[in-house]
Amino acid sequence: MSSFHDRIREKLAEPPRRSSADELPAEFHAVFLDFIEGLRAARPALQGEIERDGRQRTLVTYPKYRPDEADILLRIRWNGSTLRIAIGDDEDFDEIRSPEELRGRLLKLLDDPEYRKAIDRYEEVSEQEILALLYDDVSDFLTQRAVMLEVTPEAQKRIGEVKPGQEVTIHLRAVEDPRDLAGPYDPKRVYMWLKSGGYEVGVVEHRPEGDDIVLVIEGKGDDE
Repeated sequence: MSSFHDRIREKLAEPPRRSSADELPAEFHAVFLDFIEGLRAARPALQGEIERDGRQRTLVTYPKYRPDEADILLRIRWNGSTLRIAIGDDEDFDEIRSPEELRGRLLKLLDDPEYRKAIDRYEEVSEQEILALLYDDVSDFLTQRAVMLEVTPEAQKRIGEVKPGQEVTIHLRAVEDPRDLAGPYDPKRVYMWLKSGGYEVGVVEHRPEGDDIVLVIEGKGDDE
């Protein structure tokens, strides 16, 4: 075997190198995390996180346990030497030179009436009952084999907090789909997944119990 092949094998045995543009500097990252924590403290019904798509990050906030209702607050770019942020989906990117400047810009965002209106409704949204889908495969959405369920805020909290490998029991109730895209619950069928409010969790067990459907759910791992 050639020495070049040996070098290929050695290189693949090493972890991939991360570019300097892959990670935000700790001083900027800490400001974003502190900002999210401050929002949570001021608005207990708010959750927030930094999502990542390649080298671009997005700071989103949403009603507690309802990531399907997320609002994009900022787009974030770091090219290895410069931090740039853009408000919402459409604004141009502006350069941020220091953590202190970033704090000032983040505070200024809270003056925006549209964003304030959005987060002011988070408490109301997080206390609403929502609709979920119980299914085995994505093809069920096209064949009326998925089941529509009503989820209480308490059950949604348990769905949002379930961890991979952890099993949690919840009680839900089947409802008619006004669009006629979902079908009736069949206790003899296999249902593998529950999709509710932006979360998708595994279904370990299901059974009817009076007017309810009892589900034993399990959090998904990152590779699922």
